[in-house]
Amino acid sequence: MDRSKLESYSGREQASVKHHLLESYFKRLIMITAQGRYNRIAYVDAFAGPWQSSRDDLSDTSFARAVEVMESCRAELERVFRRSVSFRALFVERNPTSYARLQTFAQQRSTTQLQITAINEDFAESAESVAAWIRDEEMAFVLVDPTGWKDVVFPATLAPLLRKPNVEMLINFMWNFISLAAGHANQLKNLQSTFGDEYQSIVKDGAKSGLLMPTYLRRLRETAGRTNSRSRLRAAYFPVEFPNKKRVYYYLTYVTHHYKGMIVFLEESEKAFKYQDEVKFIVKQQRREVASGMTDIFGDDLGDQTDEKFRPMTDARSLWLEALPKAGAELLVDEEKIANMAEKGNCLISSLQDALRDLISDRTMQNLSSAKLRPKNVVDFKKGETIRRFV
Repeated sequence: MDRSKLESYSGREQASVKHHLLESYFKRLIMITAQGRYNRIAYVDAFAGPWQSSRDDLSDTSFARAVEVMESCRAELERVFRRSVSFRALFVERNPTSYARLQTFAQQRSTTQLQITAINEDFAESAESVAAWIRDEEMAFVLVDPTGWKDVVFPATLAPLLRKPNVEMLINFMWNFISLAAGHANQLKNLQSTFGDEYQSIVKDGAKSGLLMPTYLRRLRETAGRTNSRSRLRAAYFPVEFPNKKRVYYYLTYVTHHYKGMIVFLEESEKAFKYQDEVKFIVKQQRREVASGMTDIFGDDLGDQTDEKFRPMTDARSLWLEALPKAGAELLVDEEKIANMAEKGNCLISSLQDALRDLISDRTMQNLSSAKLRPKNVVDFKKGETIRRFV
């Protein structure tokens, strides 16, 4: 990675990881949905800011990066696919000073093809009107990226958006703040509004993300309703770490009503993990150079090194064994099935593929649709293949 890409993120490199995942996923969402059902795409930044921008043109902010993605996708859709797609964007900000800069940006960048509106409101009080702004005939992506967490990430606050089937969301769940709030009596009501009445029993031995994050995702699903429907809300998260620590700063929580959205998000998360490893490696290199006064002669190439500690994985092997509980059991693995398994275990699809490879290698299972064990794509879920359990 070229470390110059991180210059505008000095001291807040975690925001670079957030923007990387936001851009890569949002682009794929647009290019997939706008080639088919939707002729209109909407984008909402619920806490637009700007905050901590180091550039006069605000190009290092989430809303500016989203505008770049929309403009480039609109041009590509027209050039390559002859698709005329229109875009709308709504930027919400309650701080008057920040709003003034935001409004200027919106006025300067708004066009007939990309109409940008900025409003000076508090999203926690305006979620219902924001949901009403989104039209039924357009695909919408909503970024909820607050500087805090109280009120704004409560499932009840997000309910109007969670219940719209044409809305996907990326919620910045500020784990660092929430974990610090745990154990403080004056925060109990807020924590229960986030995790439910069972919060106290979950954290009796300490606040642990491995227990609290699945609880939060479940609460989001329940709030959306239709939990047994194919169009139910699906949820996953990506852990963004401190740039100089092996600790989670916040979780980017993703929700969608379509299993294909889950697959794409997990695919982009896989790439984002590699990007995050590279960012952390560069930050480490820079600190070492400052301390030694010497530039590392080997540069900033991470190579094949990766940090597995904070990958969101359960035992993927157990997911397969649960799906095929006894000898002779067979399972058709298609896109919806692999998405359901990954969501249930909060794991990457590659983890499921790796686990299945091991199960086939030790003759616990077999892919009836493939004569040979593939090095990659052990099960081709996009085509649909049948897995059988031997023992």
